[in-house]
Amino acid sequence: MQGWFHGHGIFWRNDSMRFEGEFRGGRIWGHGLVTYADGSNGFPRNEGFFQDCRFMRKTRCPQVIQRAQKVSHIARAQIDAH
Repeated sequence: MQGWFHGHGIFWRNDSMRFEGEFRGGRIWGHGLVTYADGSNGFPRNEGFFQDCRFMRKTRCPQVIQRAQKVSHIARAQIDAH
């Protein structure tokens, strides 16, 4: 949205850490899952609610993660088509 991450999607950092979930105003904000470069999700698992890029509380959110993956897949397909 206006150049900011907003809605559902996947964000990869250059150190291979990945966040799959919700964004608001360019920040990780909402439900999602962090995956580190080694493929782990942390201990305890970093899945739940994030506010302003900080992990706030643990909760399962598979529907949000699946939606982020679907949106990311659609965006990559559109880029590849051009």
